[in-house]
Amino acid sequence: MKALLATGPPNIPRLASVSIDGVALWFTLGVSLATGLLFGLAPAWQCSRADLNEALKESQRGASDGMSLGRTQRLLVTAQVTLATVLLIGAGLMLQSFARLMSTDRGHQIEQILTADLDFSVTGFTSWVEPTSTRPQVKLRELLERVRQQPGVRSAGVAYRFLREDMQPPRQPFSIHGRPEQPDDERPTAEHNAISPGYLETLGIRLLRGRNFTEADVLLAPGVALVNESFVRRHFADEDPLGSHVTMGGSTAAPGATDARGISVWSEVVGVVSDVKSLTTRPEAVPEIYRPYWQWPMQHPTLYVRASVDAAALMPAIRQITREVVPGLPAPDVRLLADRLGESAARPRFQMQLLSLFGLLALILAAGGIYGLLAYAVTRRQREIGIRMALGAGRRNVLGLVISQGMRLVGTGIVLGIVAALALARLLRGLLFEVKPTDPLTLLTVILVLAVVALLACWLPARRASRVDPIIAVRTE
Repeated sequence: MKALLATGPPNIPRLASVSIDGVALWFTLGVSLATGLLFGLAPAWQCSRADLNEALKESQRGASDGMSLGRTQRLLVTAQVTLATVLLIGAGLMLQSFARLMSTDRGHQIEQILTADLDFSVTGFTSWVEPTSTRPQVKLRELLERVRQQPGVRSAGVAYRFLREDMQPPRQPFSIHGRPEQPDDERPTAEHNAISPGYLETLGIRLLRGRNFTEADVLLAPGVALVNESFVRRHFADEDPLGSHVTMGGSTAAPGATDARGISVWSEVVGVVSDVKSLTTRPEAVPEIYRPYWQWPMQHPTLYVRASVDAAALMPAIRQITREVVPGLPAPDVRLLADRLGESAARPRFQMQLLSLFGLLALILAAGGIYGLLAYAVTRRQREIGIRMALGAGRRNVLGLVISQGMRLVGTGIVLGIVAALALARLLRGLLFEVKPTDPLTLLTVILVLAVVALLACWLPARRASRVDPIIAVRTE
């Protein structure tokens, strides 16, 4: 239990409070007793119905053809192999999905990058959209300049919010100048963010066309915007987006118009950047519009710092600079970007570990069941094997006889397991990333693993059977 909790992600509700209490112990005890009684009474009931004459004949035949007695055991072993196949296929699919999730290109870099969440909402800043010295952007600019001068810092930038961490569709409506007017509930939507110069360079986001933001893009300057590739594909498939104008909501004003505070109503698209995928188990990119941080309220910005040395060594310096520039600012949560991304993958990693554990246990049970059944069969058929060897059967023949009997059960179980796994494919589809539930590589790997393990489980009793002394075997009967 401690090992499972230690590997579990922190964002699963009440995971830390999981424990083995009296209820769990009594439930396990009850299930164990019920299982023992059920599977103990079944053969006892079968033996109580045995016919005496048939039993004597069975004894005389030395169990050479008494196959009906093992029918239940064969059924249980086949069921074990079927269950192991289903769980191993699930574990294999989760392993592939997790590997692809961790290796997917999310459109940004993570190496040697620090993040610091800043909170300007409790430090007395009151003017968010006025060109005054009390705007948070003023101190934010000073903070950026101090950070960039720090030894070991390669680049730094800020963004209005952290990278997208959910799979919800964009909710902020916008309008494109020159397009037909639409009701509010029918306008297209996009993710909106504000970034500073240096943000794209710090995260490794590519500027594909146009220009980046500069410090000249201040509040009262003409509004400008950057859009991503997804935005262009959806709204400018056959047009050049550069030079177009966008605004939140809707407006009938002409480009260049300003509101009562002198702020531009429309923002001209001056550049196109590469997509950045969400930090979810199904990374995807959505249409995004970026605005200059000088032209957007920055109440809870995130600072990004790319280091040329060990990024963790810069954490104390970032905290110290923040205290010096904005003394009333709450202590920022400074963390490595790689750690924050690791948290987003913690839940699928935990699911993969649990499913792999269950698959391993099922594989061990199936191997034990096959071995136990064949070892029991060899003991019962010792006289028959001795007679076969006395009549000229070689060790290879005996090995083949026992192994073929076990592998037939394994083959049946594997086929049934694959059919069951395909039937349950819909349940797994929502947990997988870029992997189909019918992935042939996973199916082939599971078949090979089961075949090798089952072959070993069959070979051990077969090896024992091939060493039976014919004379001793006949005398014991």
